[in-house]
Amino acid sequence: HDNAMQLDQKLKGKSELTYRMFYYLITHIKPMSDNIAHVHLDSLCEYFALSNKSIYKSVKQLMNVDILRRIKKGHYLVNPHIVWCGHTGKRIDAVLEWDSKTVEVSTDEYC
Repeated sequence: HDNAMQLDQKLKGKSELTYRMFYYLITHIKPMSDNIAHVHLDSLCEYFALSNKSIYKSVKQLMNVDILRRIKKGHYLVNPHIVWCGHTGKRIDAVLEWDSKTVEVSTDEYC
């Protein structure tokens, strides 16, 4: 319940595409992958039938509101305070790492 409220608050005023993008990304977290969604820009463009620019804008919005952190091209860490998919014992470590901002974030301009 708290997680849903936190997500709603973070996404308030964002586009419908940004909401849809979030749900797409969380369905692409592989089990036991420590909350990392593996997706590439091309597959997002194809799935949503939109341009690179539109997709990038929505992904960037998710990163700007601290829901996603891009680790490297095609790999996004999802905020473990909102969604967790992985071994329960690792969630505490993921939360601490997220909160300390020690998660390495790629600075590339491409998804």
